[in-house]
Amino acid sequence: MRDYRLRTCSNLDQDGQDGQDGQETSPQAAATLAATLAAKEETQALRFVAQCWPAVLAVMAKMQDFDTDNDGMIENEGFPDQTYDIWSAKGPSAYSGGLWLAALQAASCLARLMNDDIHEKKFHALFRKGQRVYEDVLWNNTTDCYDYDGSDSAHHDSIMADQMAGEWFSRACHFEGVAFRSKQALKTVYRTNVLGFQNGTMGAMNGMRPDGSIDTSSMQSQEVWTGTTYAVAAAMIHVGLKEEGFRTASGIHHSGWHHFGYFFQTPEGWNCRGNYRSLGYMRALSIWNMQWALEVEQRKKDRG
Repeated sequence: MRDYRLRTCSNLDQDGQDGQDGQETSPQAAATLAATLAAKEETQALRFVAQCWPAVLAVMAKMQDFDTDNDGMIENEGFPDQTYDIWSAKGPSAYSGGLWLAALQAASCLARLMNDDIHEKKFHALFRKGQRVYEDVLWNNTTDCYDYDGSDSAHHDSIMADQMAGEWFSRACHFEGVAFRSKQALKTVYRTNVLGFQNGTMGAMNGMRPDGSIDTSSMQSQEVWTGTTYAVAAAMIHVGLKEEGFRTASGIHHSGWHHFGYFFQTPEGWNCRGNYRSLGYMRALSIWNMQWALEVEQRKKDRG
């Protein structure tokens, strides 16, 4: 039988960075499990959850080590501890924090399936507690979105295309979402990172400054990531921004197929000059999340 244990770290990542303390892998594992269950029949789901449940508990316990002040929200540590490993974050962050909240929702749901009342209540309480921190620390009324992180760095208030990654995961699992103002934030991303960069013809720029310039604080902040753009598009569809979502995704098709000619060698990303990194990269497969978003929203309509 296949071993479904969920790993809490992944040693060296594709950029050669030490990802030993990766803060996204574990939350994504729990949320991905819940998303998988959403597509399975009930009998299959229960068997699968039972098999994975001890590993989920271990993963969530490990992640709580990153909540250094016990406020329900994990903190980034200012070094490569998430997939934007060159674009480091410190303190609570929109990306890692959102994924953590989605993982807490998923873990609470899985606990309910396992008739584990103690953990169901524990993870739900942590979710509500962390959600308040997420809103209070990261929401920026000036930019009308969530800050990159809660530090005092020069780029802490950059507008990150992927800031609603947790919202996307949550809604893909049929949950309520993690951010109170997700639609507002994604409208800002669309206006700033999509239309504000090459008029939406190249995808969503990872990082933009509040003044409309590209965040040049790192290599990754000034790249368009193909898979991230598709994930952002899926998140937009989930919150009712269907037209904006397809316009966002169209930039990858326009540039990848018609302008740069990458065709079936779609890279991880490119910069404003079209210089690519990592041809034939898997991240672009997240285009299928747009299809899933459409199906999830259609199911909601069908249920009335």
